[in-house]
Amino acid sequence: GVRTADLVIQITGQPAKMTGLLTLEPAGDGTRERISGDLTVSVPFVGKKIETEVAKGIVAAAATEEQTGRAWLSRPV
Repeated sequence: GVRTADLVIQITGQPAKMTGLLTLEPAGDGTRERISGDLTVSVPFVGKKIETEVAKGIVAAAATEEQTGRAWLSRPV
């Protein structure tokens, strides 16, 4: 079945925060992870530009987390 969780990402020492949902759902023989939410960077005038870079970092972190999970699940028991 489908599972959802509230997601809050607060970058320590930075004026950036994301709130949203993380959803795990069946996808063929595996599982799909969906992340949705709102990202805000509280920096006057340039916050929107910085949000794009922060979003790239969040996507990269999620990809690393997926690779780590796959490696852990495929290890011999």
